[in-house]
Amino acid sequence: MRAPGTPAADQGQAKAREVLAALDRLLATVPAETLRNTAQALGLTLPAPAPAPAPPVAAPAPEAPPPKPEPDQTQLNNERVLAAEDAAKQALAAARAADARATAAAESAAAAQAAAEKAAGEALEAAKQAAQEAREQAAAAKAAQQGGGLGDRSRVA
Repeated sequence: MRAPGTPAADQGQAKAREVLAALDRLLATVPAETLRNTAQALGLTLPAPAPAPAPPVAAPAPEAPPPKPEPDQTQLNNERVLAAEDAAKQALAAARAADARATAAAESAAAAQAAAEKAAGEALEAAKQAAQEAREQAAAAKAAQQGGGLGDRSRVA
């Protein structure tokens, strides 16, 4: 047995109220004469019927906007197809633009590489020429040094 005031007792009472309310709703659908006949057959006496409550005054329904017609599925599908085609065209245009930019960048990189190779070749030639001139100057200086030294030795000898 559940102790009163416990959560389980509260849940049980709530469930009982729920069942009684459902029975009341069910009995409300049964005609009064059927209830009297059933009570007499069972030997029960029914309490006097309670006065019927006054019907509620219906408030005027608010003006609702007319319902929107259901969209035609074929039309929706056609619109979706058109939107998908448009998106595909935009994606293709963007891809072509990106390809053009990539091609231009590749051409620019190739031109820069060719210019760098040309500059490197020219720098190498200039370095070779400078080295050759330096060797020639060194040889001339050495020859001048040796030539002056022989003249002194010949005087000594």
